[in-house]
Amino acid sequence: MDEEQQRMMMQARRIQQGMQKAQQDLNQVNQQINNIEATREGIEELSKKEQQDIVSPIGAGVYMPSLAKNSGKLLVEIGSGIVVEKKPEQAIITLGDRKDNLMEAKNKLKARLKLLQRQYQQIAGQIQQ
Repeated sequence: MDEEQQRMMMQARRIQQGMQKAQQDLNQVNQQINNIEATREGIEELSKKEQQDIVSPIGAGVYMPSLAKNSGKLLVEIGSGIVVEKKPEQAIITLGDRKDNLMEAKNKLKARLKLLQRQYQQIAGQIQQ
């Protein structure tokens, strides 16, 4: 194997690593989008009832049965640990904004992944020659 082929093999490995990272990031973004959707559905469901039995996380995988009363208010984190009170409709709008940002990030990651895949195929073709 000559020096040029070794260089191309190293470049192919770097591209593969970039593809793996992009795929991992894409999986995380998809998970966050799914979490937002589940939260939105939960807010809508809870908003329909005066009170509902729920399970509240305490931490470290421990949960406590609870009774959620519909006060018409939710506490929503807006960043850096800052929590504000919002009506359910406002919380849903906030979640929609977050989802929009994540969808934009998802589209960028998908485009990056496609670019890396094309680059990898190109290099793989050159190595085989």
